[in-house]
Amino acid sequence: MKKSFSFHTQFFLRIFLIAVVVNTVVASAQVLHNTDFSFADLLQVVFLTFRISLFLFALVCILLLLIALLATQDREKVFWWLMLIGLSAIGAVYLLFDTLFMQYKDQGGIFAAIAAFAMMVSLASQYQLFHHYNISSE
Repeated sequence: MKKSFSFHTQFFLRIFLIAVVVNTVVASAQVLHNTDFSFADLLQVVFLTFRISLFLFALVCILLLLIALLATQDREKVFWWLMLIGLSAIGAVYLLFDTLFMQYKDQGGIFAAIAAFAMMVSLASQYQLFHHYNISSE
């Protein structure tokens, strides 16, 4: 028997997956830009950024899911609160873990900015789904 996820679960799984993929690609490209890495080093950097993205975006997406479940405002206001909190939270989390990337780049907040960009892209890509979805039809 096929089980379907609730609207909130689908929404946040999509946000999570899009954010992880975008962050992994952009952060890896930032690390590898103008460097001479071997193929093994390239794979190591991509997998490192992927693992870090999985962990840190999971923390923030769980926070956003809890906020969305507890919110009582209309969906458009909730979406913009999620955008504001998501960008702030992922930036702060990446700044806390910035030492993980210091061996690759000496620019302090570049990975926090990349993570905020990935969060913004993932949330913005799901705006239509969140704003126009009929939750009462579940």
